[in-house]
Amino acid sequence: MYVDSDNYFPMKKILLFVLVSLSSFSNAQSIVINPSFENYIAPGTFGPNFGLVTSWTDTINVGSPDYHHTSQGIGFNLSGLGPCPNGNQCGTAFHGDGVVGLYYDGGTKSEWLQGQLSTQMQIGQDYSISFYLRDPPNVNAVSDSWGILFSDSIYQNKVNPYNQFIDPINWQAWNNANPVPSPFDPSTDIDWNPATSLDQWVEVPNLVNDTNWVQYSFTMTAQSNHEYIYLGMMGDPANFQSNGIGGGLGSYVWYDSLTIVPITNSIDIIGDSLICNGDSTVLEALNDSIHNWAVDTDPSTIISSLNPITVSPSITTTYLLYGSSDTISYTVTVEDLVAPIDLGNDTTLCPGQSLTLDGTTTNGIDYLWQDNSTDTSYFVNQAGTYWVEASNNCNTELDSIIVNYSTLSIDLGPDLNLCNGDSTIMDAGNSGALYLWNDGSTDQTLTLTDDGDYWVVISDGICSASDTVSINTQELTAFFTGDNTEGCAVHTVNFMNESTVNVGTIDSVFWAFGNSETSNLMNPSTTYLSSGNYDVSLTVTTNLGCTETLSIPSYILVHPPVEADFDILSGSSNTGENLVITNNSINADNWYWDFGDNQTSTLEVPLHEYQTVGAYTILLVASNNFGCSDSTSRTITISSEPILYVPNAFSPDEDEFNNTWKIFISNIDIYDFTLNVYNRWGETIWSNHNPSVFWDGTYSGKKVPTGTYTWTISFGDLMTDERYEFNGHVTLIK
Repeated sequence: MYVDSDNYFPMKKILLFVLVSLSSFSNAQSIVINPSFENYIAPGTFGPNFGLVTSWTDTINVGSPDYHHTSQGIGFNLSGLGPCPNGNQCGTAFHGDGVVGLYYDGGTKSEWLQGQLSTQMQIGQDYSISFYLRDPPNVNAVSDSWGILFSDSIYQNKVNPYNQFIDPINWQAWNNANPVPSPFDPSTDIDWNPATSLDQWVEVPNLVNDTNWVQYSFTMTAQSNHEYIYLGMMGDPANFQSNGIGGGLGSYVWYDSLTIVPITNSIDIIGDSLICNGDSTVLEALNDSIHNWAVDTDPSTIISSLNPITVSPSITTTYLLYGSSDTISYTVTVEDLVAPIDLGNDTTLCPGQSLTLDGTTTNGIDYLWQDNSTDTSYFVNQAGTYWVEASNNCNTELDSIIVNYSTLSIDLGPDLNLCNGDSTIMDAGNSGALYLWNDGSTDQTLTLTDDGDYWVVISDGICSASDTVSINTQELTAFFTGDNTEGCAVHTVNFMNESTVNVGTIDSVFWAFGNSETSNLMNPSTTYLSSGNYDVSLTVTTNLGCTETLSIPSYILVHPPVEADFDILSGSSNTGENLVITNNSINADNWYWDFGDNQTSTLEVPLHEYQTVGAYTILLVASNNFGCSDSTSRTITISSEPILYVPNAFSPDEDEFNNTWKIFISNIDIYDFTLNVYNRWGETIWSNHNPSVFWDGTYSGKKVPTGTYTWTISFGDLMTDERYEFNGHVTLIK
């Protein structure tokens, strides 16, 4: 439903009656946020840019509301405000420095602006509604039906970027990148039937054609818990009245100083309860005819008896209103402007340095850095552009700083090991920098030849860096030894590499032994096959490629070899006979003979006689005075012929003589021996395999009769496989 203005509509008497029937207002506050459009987010290009105005949002239907502020220059589309005449259009705000401009083209294009109430309206509560309108100069076309819509719904179809962007340039880029998918059309999107609509509205019934500000006041009983208000043309466009619209002209009005106050049964004051330092506000007394104003710090001094009054406190001030039957107070809080921020000049930091930016400023409440952090300080450890905004309810201050990092760095590389006599060049890089080496030189490079620690400090005028490198000279000494440098051919020498290096390692060696043989082993050996003097050299190479060679002439002396040799020229292989030996050894000065029977000799040509049979190895070791020696051996077999003695008679008569028959035999194989005795009929009466056993003249335990008996003896040779057989007779006498 709608309520008409009590300034211009015939229902004025009825509305006045309603006002008279109500008792005086209480000390109620207006529930409109930023009612005079004073507060904005950040300075920038205003005009059609309601993303910058605190708590107000463009509904983005067919056009866009305009925001005009005294901080902007006057020009086309009224981006600024100023005294008339000045520019195409001009004027000043009714209160403060900001106004809203809305446009209607006479057809369906009607600009709307949406705001959110500080508190929801309460069903059944009466509200006093007031706003100011004016027709800017030089706008010939005018229309009626301007007013305020109250709703539970959000009709805007684009997100308010207030909480997303601060920088107006960024907001505009966002706005351009997010076109409206389906424009909001109040003529079709809102139910304008008062009997069925969930919304309520108040509208001006007359043409708004006054270039001065005109206040329009209404009372309304809330039929819902309205949370949002909309400024624009109310109702069906078919019912709008206009004058002079056409030919590209349209109706254009300014809004200022909105108040929506719940009506209670006591005297009340309406006006801004929060202003910025330097601003003013209008305080209006409601529901009383006596208006005596004072401040609580001097309550007895009346500062004004007018209603309303304009006040401009520099500090938070509580105003007293003495009415006809009641006294109330109203506090106007004064918030100081945020002081400018100073992050300091753009700066360059050195590698590893950091910087803490302090965005704290006087009167700053909320802080926002470039990465959306909200602390008062910001820790910087990398290059970039950093900015911070400090804001309160009055204004926002911004400052930025560019932080660069010096690229100065120095690395002389790892410590170096040089070969003795070599040099290296150290380059500190960073062409154009200032250099200082430990020896006082100031060039970019320094040639190093000696052991030591070398440092350099470089500077680019802002930062400095340094590095140190240690140089160690690799002192290499080649040296070797042989375990036996003199000997007789064939002569083997084991070599030991005893080379040393002070730093690093010896990685490879090369030996030349003078006998056409070489080696890459650390500790090799070689054999000299012939006599002579031999030069030996060793070349060693380190991990750095440093080399050193040691050559020793005639390091190895090889004498001619001793050759041991002998022959047995004459003699017998039987026991008891001398052997005749010839010594055929070459290059020998000393001889040692071992005959294999525990007998030895050092004569050059010895004589030797073996006493027992057997196989004997004769060893000759020939040597000279240089320690060379050689040996050879021969094996000789010493033997003897068998000896056999057989008695031809015995007398087993139990006297003291010849009671048994026993043979004597030697130089035979005793394990291959058989002795048999036969009687006259050829019957064996005694047999034996042990030459040392005797016969006692019995057979089967009985004495045999006197007579002659035949015997046979067979045996093997002691040294050969030859066998012998003998036979004979023995006479048994009793």
